[in-house]
Amino acid sequence: GVWKKVDIGGHSCGIKSDGTLLCWGYNWSGQLGDSSTTDRLIPTAVSGAGTWTDVAAAYEHTCGIKTDGSLWCWGYNSGGRLGDGTTTQRLIPTAVSGGGTWKQVSNAKFNTCAIKTDDTLWCWGDNSSGRLGDGTTTQRLVPTAVSGGGTWKKVTSGLSHTCAIKTDDTLWCWGSNSVGQVGDTTTTQHLVPTQVSGGGSWKDVTASWQSTCGVFVSGQAFCWGSNQYGALTATEASAPYRTSGVQPVCSNPTGRAGTVLYNADHNTLQYCDSVGWVRIGK
Repeated sequence: GVWKKVDIGGHSCGIKSDGTLLCWGYNWSGQLGDSSTTDRLIPTAVSGAGTWTDVAAAYEHTCGIKTDGSLWCWGYNSGGRLGDGTTTQRLIPTAVSGGGTWKQVSNAKFNTCAIKTDDTLWCWGDNSSGRLGDGTTTQRLVPTAVSGGGTWKKVTSGLSHTCAIKTDDTLWCWGSNSVGQVGDTTTTQHLVPTQVSGGGSWKDVTASWQSTCGVFVSGQAFCWGSNQYGALTATEASAPYRTSGVQPVCSNPTGRAGTVLYNADHNTLQYCDSVGWVRIGK
């Protein structure tokens, strides 16, 4: 068949072109949503009727948005990551509390964030690192508005931090920042959305384990945070590494065209165009 959206966590889920939702892989917490805890080796239909427009699969739980805009979650519910007002495990899709209509959802291991059709941003679940962005470290069992309001178009969840792009194309991150994954030139935890250094207009962002990668509207890609799994290598995306003092060589052909570094001395990103370093942003 033809698929229009697939997401992979410890398990996989995908939406076919006809809107049906299927999941496969590990199912010890009911994350496949087929009313069982049986692992599946082939795509298996999620329980219940309806067609779907978005799905997010992360480790032990899954969330999806139906074509009517309703938001549903299932699987492990420690910390309230399913957003149904409880911490009860669910083996089938269960409506998120508060209703409303939604357009995009993102899961991490311990929490969920989603954007409503009115462009407001909400998060719920474990909040020990401030990953929910509501100014606290308090666990939330139902969708809770991110501090500062605003309108948003894309949200992505890492292990213990969250990033999102506003409708004005600015990029913001919050939560754990132990290895610079928030991208504000510090390693200070942030409990509310904090703008990524350098400004600029962004069209996409993805937060992973302890790193973040984003793409400028211009098409240039950047990453920051941990490089433990090679997330910042030039083969995947150029990285704003923290640097100060003597800068690496950038000249044809000894330099690597496309390399991006973070210049701590000037609080800016710089881009190697094979001739020299070009400052990006402010």
